[in-house]
Amino acid sequence: MSTLLTEITELVSEHEAALCRYACSVLHDADQARDVIQETFMKYLKYRETHEAPEHTRAWLYKVTYNQSIDYIRKRKTRQSAENVIRESFDEASESAPDQKLEKQDAESKAWDSLQNLSENEQKIVYLKVHQDKSYQEISDEMGISVSHVGNLLHRTMKKLSEQMSEKLA
Repeated sequence: MSTLLTEITELVSEHEAALCRYACSVLHDADQARDVIQETFMKYLKYRETHEAPEHTRAWLYKVTYNQSIDYIRKRKTRQSAENVIRESFDEASESAPDQKLEKQDAESKAWDSLQNLSENEQKIVYLKVHQDKSYQEISDEMGISVSHVGNLLHRTMKKLSEQMSEKLA
C-alpha cells in the first residue's frame, strides 16, 4: 500500500466522524454532509499529489469541509447556517400576542439582513461561537487562524452586528 494511500486511510479513520458531524451541523442534512466529506477527502488527495501535507492537516480538513458545505448551501440557494443562528438567537414564544409576533418577526428580519451584510468569515465565526458554542481554540483550529485573531474578529463582528441592529431597530 502506498504511503499516500496509507495517509488518506489514517486521516479518514481519524477525522471522518467529526468532520461529518461538523458538515451536518452546517447543512442539516446527513446525506449532503457525507457527500461533502467525500469531496473533502478527494480534494485532500488531489492536493497531496502535488504538495506536501499541510502543516495543520486537521484545520485544513475543517476549512475545506466548511467551504464545501457553503458551496452546497449556495447551490440550494439557501443560507441555512446563518438563518439558524438568527432563529436560535430569539426565544420561540408559541403563544405570543399578535403584535409581539409582528415585532419579533420584524426583529428577526432585521437581524437576518444584518447577518447577510457580514463577510463569509464573519458569518462563520458567529455561527461557530453562537450556534455551536465553540471555544476560541476550537474556532482557531477550524478556521486556521490564531486564538487572538479569533477574539479580535469575533469582537469586531459582534460590535458591527450590534451597530447594524441598533440602526435598523431605531
